[in-house]
Order: sequence, then structure tokens, then C-alpha cells
Amino acid sequence: MGVVQGAPCHIAIRPERLSLASGTAGGNALPATVDGRIYLGDHLRLLARLSSDQVLTVKVGPKATMANGETVTVSCAPNDCRAFPAEAGSGGAIPKQGKTT
Repeated sequence: MGVVQGAPCHIAIRPERLSLASGTAGGNALPATVDGRIYLGDHLRLLARLSSDQVLTVKVGPKATMANGETVTVSCAPNDCRAFPAEAGSGGAIPKQGKTT
């Protein structure tokens, strides 16, 4: 079953396809707050919390300077998004990640 135009859906985006920048959102971008940093050697995984409380994982370089609590803009190219019907998955609910320490 495909996604019908105008119907609710879930969007999946790989962490390395998301971009982070300081400043305000516009166009294909959302404001978020950095909610955690996970150092993985050659890169960092930043947890970006949206106003909806959904957390996105963003893959960035190891020298990224965004700090916990900083307001950032998360964006991606439309071609990097994959849409699924809202009914797909566990009862249509999107799990939220917890806050890291």
C-alpha cells in the first residue's frame, strides 16, 4: 500500500542525510534544540528535539560545536525522505527517544 497525497504519513530520513545549522528555520527545515551528543570517533550523533517532542538523530562531523540546549535548524532534501502510510508500524504511533545525559 502506498502513500496517498494529502493523507497522514510517517517520514524516514537517514541521520547522515539531515543537516544542522545554527539559526532560524525556513523552507524545508524545522527548528530544534540539541538534546544530546554521542561521540562515535569519526563522527557525532546529535539528538535534535523538535517542538513536537520528537527527537531526530543527526550525523555530524566530530568537530561540530553545537552544545546541549542550543537552538538549531534541521533540514534535508526532499529526495532523501521516504514516506510511509500513517497506519504502518506499531499502531501508527511514532516512538519518542528519551533524553540522554
